[in-house]
Amino acid sequence: FACSVADMLGSLAEQATRLELVAALHQHQKMEALGRLAGDVAHDFQNLLSVVLIHAARIHASPNDAAVALESSLEIQEAAEEGALLTKRLQAFAEPQRSQPQRIWLGEVAERIEPILSLLAKKSVQLSVRRETSDDEVVADPWQLEEVLLGLVTLARDALGGKSGRISVIVR
Repeated sequence: FACSVADMLGSLAEQATRLELVAALHQHQKMEALGRLAGDVAHDFQNLLSVVLIHAARIHASPNDAAVALESSLEIQEAAEEGALLTKRLQAFAEPQRSQPQRIWLGEVAERIEPILSLLAKKSVQLSVRRETSDDEVVADPWQLEEVLLGLVTLARDALGGKSGRISVIVR
């Protein structure tokens, strides 16, 4: 009887150790994923800031050229809007809120976040977003739908393994 109890206690201790190791591995994987996310976000913000700096320099270099000022100000505005969207997405990630389903059109959501999808796809990947119908109304949480689209484009980009290629988002 004593040997059986000792074997059982040894087995339980071994299982507990194994569970602790598995939990530690999961925690390490989460931290690694968070580090990659932070690196990707920093890279995306650096790209957006580069656009702003380049176009601000263009305006400064040609202060009397209205066409340059208009074109550059539009580019700066677009980069700032993409930065604002990225910031909202980070806030939603950091502070998950309750789902708020509403009537939305899939194509409009895909078209609205196309600039962010393009940033995710990287320069070596050609991204296209196409809407094949205007009858694409659904009831969904817009943030969750955007998360799905971002996830799909990220997976497709990763599947290319750093090679150039094409990703198509088609709303039917």
